[in-house]
Amino acid sequence: MSYVNQRIEAAIQSGEILTVTYNGGSTPGKVRELVPVRFEGSDKVRARCLESGTTKCFVIEKLSIINNQTGEISSGNYSKPEPIYKDLNSVFAELSPIINDSGLHIEFAQDRITVHRKFKNGKVMKGTVAIMEYEEFKTETIFDYESNEIIETTRKAQRPWYIACDGKDSTTFKFFGNAAERFVVWVKQIALRKL
Repeated sequence: MSYVNQRIEAAIQSGEILTVTYNGGSTPGKVRELVPVRFEGSDKVRARCLESGTTKCFVIEKLSIINNQTGEISSGNYSKPEPIYKDLNSVFAELSPIINDSGLHIEFAQDRITVHRKFKNGKVMKGTVAIMEYEEFKTETIFDYESNEIIETTRKAQRPWYIACDGKDSTTFKFFGNAAERFVVWVKQIALRKL
């Protein structure tokens, strides 16, 4: 049993609060305080995150336990994988051959990739089958009943990567890599149906 597993087991028995960094989730590498509850199989631990107040499942190899007295870090030996896609260019390069073979059409602009159907004569249809785009700002329109005015507010998007695809619910992502991986899977599924 690894040192990290031993510390987790001891904390489960004693109720000790562990200071850790977790190289996963929505804020990888952030220092958190956890109260381990139980092991979930051999590779995960269910623990209460004191910051969020929720009980979550954590992959043990992504945990690094920090010793509060010495500052020493004991790692679960996780190394973050290299991203599959570095930018929209790499996503476009991956999808282009597949899309062209399926009879669909793919377009690439500075901040978006769109996939379209074609008419029988080969012309591209206007509507999209799938889209991935970067939206740095979100604009909301609100009607104020007291002043009888329409108010528009613009704010920086927390999850700026937007993807949508026929037959799937549209979704947003904070990180490019996560959005790109999901988008590629969705588009490949559409292309396979067309073959």
